[in-house]
Amino acid sequence: CFYLPAKLPGCHTYNRVIPPQTYFEAHPEWFPQLNGKRVPNTLLSGQLCVTADGLADEFARNIVALFDADPQCRITSISPNDGYGWCECERCLKLDQELCGGRSTRQGLSSDKPFMGDRVFWFANEVARRVAVKYPDRLLLVLAYVNYAEPPDTVRPLPNVVPYLCHYAPADYAHAIADPASEPNVLFDGLLRRWVGIAPHLQIYSYVSKSMWWRLPRPVLRTSAEDIRHYHGLGVRRYYCQSTLSDWTLDGPLYYVVARMLWDPAADPQDLAADWTAHMFGAAAPAVLEFYGAVEAAVRATGRPYSDSPPRQVPGLYAAAELDRAEAALARAAQLADSDLTRGRVKAVSDLFGYGRHLIRAIEAADRFRTEGDLAAAAAARREGDLALASTRDPDV
Repeated sequence: CFYLPAKLPGCHTYNRVIPPQTYFEAHPEWFPQLNGKRVPNTLLSGQLCVTADGLADEFARNIVALFDADPQCRITSISPNDGYGWCECERCLKLDQELCGGRSTRQGLSSDKPFMGDRVFWFANEVARRVAVKYPDRLLLVLAYVNYAEPPDTVRPLPNVVPYLCHYAPADYAHAIADPASEPNVLFDGLLRRWVGIAPHLQIYSYVSKSMWWRLPRPVLRTSAEDIRHYHGLGVRRYYCQSTLSDWTLDGPLYYVVARMLWDPAADPQDLAADWTAHMFGAAAPAVLEFYGAVEAAVRATGRPYSDSPPRQVPGLYAAAELDRAEAALARAAQLADSDLTRGRVKAVSDLFGYGRHLIRAIEAADRFRTEGDLAAAAAARREGDLALASTRDPDV
């Protein structure tokens, strides 16, 4: 069992380990050359010049210092910053040619990108060798993400490097990863199996919640449960999930199911969800359980895939009749609630779901305006958007 140190974020860390405010003036050569110029990076943009002299030494010294300061810390991330901004200097491009032929990748992305898997894990190994001199038993997480989601062509992670595969792109959260009917997940499953073949200590980065869908219904309980079983069957024993936890009203059963199934992948997710709901809502539990089931059915009924773009993927995603059924179930739950605590919990679920319905209608109307030029739809989009925003001013939402 490990924890990630508070000093560094759990995944993107180039900018935190080598902060430009500390190093750029003295070592601009450690930062990416973009369009012929060295520029400081940020957590969300720009990487490091991994071939620069002295960079791997300083990076490793900072990681060793982290372990020195906290003997209980057994693992930390040494992953690239979010986004792109890869160094274009002659040495970095030459390294890409030597390792993978300077090829590109798509893998569910909107366009071809330079493949960075070999560069990322080459640098990770350079750091890992140096860290292992003092701390051979500590582990270093390295994301496999966007244009470095594929396994490297020639580099193989060292034993103290733990690849951290993100189910980000390609991805389809309406279907399980092993579902052969989902083209994005078939692609991802291929990546997953290739990673398992070269990195038996692989870790999964799962999107139990996703920032783009914040406060929108995103029912992934069934698929998350199936995915955990799939990972376990492939031998994966490390699992991390992204979540704000502030959306428990929409996804409370999901968090409980994921936590319990990580201990016992054979557990029945529906039984677990019913157990959580019974303890949270008492006499109102049957109606609340129907609510969660109807929200999931709203997506399953349409069969539409979705991943990372609500404006593009919400239109047509939800069956309105099932969302109506979910709303009616919450109304019954409010009547069945038999304590102030339970009534407060039901209200919290109802308030957040109400926001989500307004936002769904706003996005659907905006899509009609964009595709059909319907002026009435534009007015409806604004009205529903205003109602969604107004609901967020309620401190209970």
